[in-house]
Amino acid sequence: GAVAALLFAPQSGEETRTLLKERGIELKDQAAQTAEEAIARAEAADRGWTGEDVVAMYEAGITASHTQWGIAAPTAGYLTTVALPAAAGTNANLDEIATQQYIAYYPDGRNGWANWRRTDIPALTPTAFAINDSGEIPRRYIYGTSEIATSPDAVDAAIAAQGGASYSQDTPVWWENK
Repeated sequence: GAVAALLFAPQSGEETRTLLKERGIELKDQAAQTAEEAIARAEAADRGWTGEDVVAMYEAGITASHTQWGIAAPTAGYLTTVALPAAAGTNANLDEIATQQYIAYYPDGRNGWANWRRTDIPALTPTAFAINDSGEIPRRYIYGTSEIATSPDAVDAAIAAQGGASYSQDTPVWWENK
């Protein structure tokens, strides 16, 4: 059966490998979205925004996070070590939930960075080789030199609207937790 299928396949081996690679990437992206969604739903449940089971959503997110990287499903022992410490709806589980969100975002640095700015979790230490004035982890992207050169009035208005008297990577964005 498998040999006949290969003999009569409508595409070359290279095309088949390309298709399998694309589908693998597509499935990994779907698993990442599943992990992100389940953990976000756990956060919503812990904040009391939904009536969902916070533990079930949290554990489903951790399991999906493992799946997206081809890691064996977490054992009961692992889930015990990362268990939520408080009852749902108390906001007391947000540190654990945000930590698992950060892990699930790996290696998507932009989402991990955005979630860290939103929650300040996990505790991160700036590099000793930071190039910004404060030496801290940047809080925002800055406008590029071409934007500043071609639209200086718009850039100035945007900076003023952001509440920034100074233009810096260290100025928090409006939705940050700081």
